[in-house]
Amino acid sequence: MELRNLLISWIIFDTQPLNIIQSEFFQKFIKELDLAFDIPNVKLIKQTIQNAYNHTHPLIQKFIEDNAISVNLTTNMWTGRNRLGFLGVTCSFLDKNFTIHEIILTIEHIRYPHTAQNISDALFVILDE
Repeated sequence: MELRNLLISWIIFDTQPLNIIQSEFFQKFIKELDLAFDIPNVKLIKQTIQNAYNHTHPLIQKFIEDNAISVNLTTNMWTGRNRLGFLGVTCSFLDKNFTIHEIILTIEHIRYPHTAQNISDALFVILDE
């Protein structure tokens, strides 16, 4: 369990693609390190990340509310390989000690067509949350 959590943390914090675990050479490397370690499948990794997000999202909101003295929101929109549109919202803020923090608040699917109205509707839902 500890190794699985370390693997998932590495994927998250170093922004590794989920399909890295399917790489033949990655699997050989991991097996060389620990023959007993079963590399989790992509579905389990996604589920673990989603559960962690659901748990920490309210904590992040509270942290920002309690500590931010100045907030900047940045949005970014892109189309994935599957041709689905996504909108990311990043919160950058200064705390009371003037330390800069940057947190990705969400990445949401944007329904097609990617009109200003559809993007605006999605953004208002995110901001309300």
